[in-house]
Amino acid sequence: MADPAAGARGKVTKGCLMRMTRDLLIVAMFVGLAAAYPSSSSRSGGGGSCGSSGVPQPLAEAGSTPADAAIDYAASSPKASEACSLVGTWTGIAKGGAFPGSTVTIVFQGDGTYTGHIGGFAWSGNWTLRAGAITLNDTSGSAPCPSAQIGGYNVTFAPNCNSADFAATSDQCAGRRGVIDKIHLTRK
Repeated sequence: MADPAAGARGKVTKGCLMRMTRDLLIVAMFVGLAAAYPSSSSRSGGGGSCGSSGVPQPLAEAGSTPADAAIDYAASSPKASEACSLVGTWTGIAKGGAFPGSTVTIVFQGDGTYTGHIGGFAWSGNWTLRAGAITLNDTSGSAPCPSAQIGGYNVTFAPNCNSADFAATSDQCAGRRGVIDKIHLTRK
């Protein structure tokens, strides 16, 4: 007899997505607890996902704590970056550009504007963050990028949301790319 679920295997169903969303909300609560009460047990390499049956798979191996599972799931989930906010003051060390090794300070405002400072230069612009991808568009400053040169970067947050790594996906402005690409920013 043919398996009636065979055609649905390997597809992510609406029910699966809803369970994963619910689980992510629960994980967010555990991440806060895990940061406050770190565990000494070893971490598993697993992350939650829907397997071929469309049923969420275990978050961790047997014997690990719920806090470990939450951290593992949050670190492996692209949705974890969506739970973090860039609003605030961030600092990092430029890896390239005209000021390698110099401290960069960037302030992301809740209204979608930002200001940056490095080596006596200042610039400002507009930003958006969606699904772990940020766009930067300079509007003024000491040496702003042309407005047509919008920078695109992937942003990966630490599970505690207090640091973020940027990786260029598209940015024709060499000055901005030299400062922002591959930078590790820490929340002040």
